[in-house]
Amino acid sequence: MSSTGVAGARSTLIAWLPCLLATIWIYLRVLDVTPYLPINHFLLPLAFAFTLAYLSAVLGGQVRQAEFWANTDAMTGLGNRRLLERICELENRQTSERYATAVAIDLDKFKPVNDSYGHAAGDAVLVAVAEKLRAHFGGRGDIFRTGGDEFLILGYHWQSRMDIITQANAFLQASLAPLHFEGNYISVNASVGIAFHDHRIGFAGMLRQADAELYHVKSSGRGGIRIADQRQRERRSSEPVIFADNDETDDRVARMFGTSHRG
Repeated sequence: MSSTGVAGARSTLIAWLPCLLATIWIYLRVLDVTPYLPINHFLLPLAFAFTLAYLSAVLGGQVRQAEFWANTDAMTGLGNRRLLERICELENRQTSERYATAVAIDLDKFKPVNDSYGHAAGDAVLVAVAEKLRAHFGGRGDIFRTGGDEFLILGYHWQSRMDIITQANAFLQASLAPLHFEGNYISVNASVGIAFHDHRIGFAGMLRQADAELYHVKSSGRGGIRIADQRQRERRSSEPVIFADNDETDDRVARMFGTSHRG
């Protein structure tokens, strides 16, 4: 039996055990084996109440766990595209400014890692990058894996714009550190596009700008950071948002975010 099956059987036993014991006690009372107690009249109702409360708590926990994994990238533990899509829908409908910054990140020349060392090595690189993102951006923003080698940070706790730029630079330097995997040292670089919230363009416009800056870095040498200025914000506010993965395009997300520019 699988661990899930064992856990389910254990929960069922715990839930119904009070009812079973209460029934046995009442049956033995009928046979005059157990003594009469005033609480005898309430044993079964109390047992059923416990069972219902326990089963409700277990079911609620399972629902929360299922919701968590539905919104989490299984490999890295970061938020996935489904969660990002939901956040985009919410942010586009409200006027609050929860997120002040968008940081779009794409690993440079990630495909050769898979080709040269295998997909296990590529997975190890993605996990390592996710840990570095948590180290530099965790607690001050929500981090997502939006595609095969694409990531997005929606930042909200920053002292200043220079603070997030400093962290992005630190991450960029950390991403250059070689990863030791099965006797090989694997190096990757990253391109970063940063945009800041502006009430004139809204949340979706901020995402478009961050992606546009990322695309500019990718097309002009890679391995750098580019920040949207005011003229770029105004010019690119109507361009499509791009955060889908070329290799595993989710049609629904692709329609929302456009086509990818991985490299």
